[in-house]
Amino acid sequence: MLVPAEIIDVVGEILLSGLGWAKACNEARKVKAAQEAQRWQRLADPIWAKRPRLHATRVADMIVPASTPERETVVGWVRRHIKRPGK
Repeated sequence: MLVPAEIIDVVGEILLSGLGWAKACNEARKVKAAQEAQRWQRLADPIWAKRPRLHATRVADMIVPASTPERETVVGWVRRHIKRPGK
């Protein structure tokens, strides 16, 4: 038994229409992450200006507050997103 193309089109529209909210959420998350990365970079730049030989892990460890929940995870995220000036 074959299903008419019109029914398949209607079902497809119903199923795929729910993806619009996911794209909006992903875009909002991306913007927030970029703002966070810029904030961490602003905190890291003065440290690297004074001590340019420090590794990103040490700088991240210095700028993430000790009271941060899941601190090790945050330090890892910051380490991956901060860049030395001039690199």
